[in-house]
Amino acid sequence: MSGTAELEGLYADIEEAARLVDAPCARDEVWPVLTTYADLLGQAVIAFRVATGARGEGDLDCRFTMLPKDVDPYALALSSGLTDKTDHPVGALLADLAEHCPIDCYGIDFGVVDGFKKTWTFFPGDALQSLATLAAVPSAPRAMAENLDFFARHGLAHNASLVGIDYPSRSVNVYFGEIPPSASCRPPSGRCSASSACPSRARSC
Repeated sequence: MSGTAELEGLYADIEEAARLVDAPCARDEVWPVLTTYADLLGQAVIAFRVATGARGEGDLDCRFTMLPKDVDPYALALSSGLTDKTDHPVGALLADLAEHCPIDCYGIDFGVVDGFKKTWTFFPGDALQSLATLAAVPSAPRAMAENLDFFARHGLAHNASLVGIDYPSRSVNVYFGEIPPSASCRPPSGRCSASSACPSRARSC
């Protein structure tokens, strides 16, 4: 999706979605993101997200997933000026994950008001990662290593499927696939939906 007409069409769709949820669409925030990732969007999955809490009020988040694993989306954001370089560990985490873990694909989140926010690192479905492996990554949050026993007790030690890195809040989320039947985080129905997959949120301090 590298053509200007295609990007204008996508921008118009984003602008319309923002209008529907009463979010002001700032072209100065959205257009640079579209041009930065334009060459990667041909096979991307594009989704919209609205947060109901005070933290996300007034913004519409756009998500691009299925971005190719051989392109670092955070490095692209830095090189295009979408976000500022930081010495905080979150700034090194995506590259560290790529060095220590198999990657299936990437994703990003950006807001029509607040601009670039997050990256998503997806592990292959047949190579879910252990939390011990993730905790050993140099820039991983300390809380991950400090809570390994807790996750092991609940059957979640070896099935991390996705890591989300939130750069403005300097936080990290770990999501799990294939929740084992014995996992106590399972809802009473015995099923785990995507929204109940027991995410772990850990400040990367």
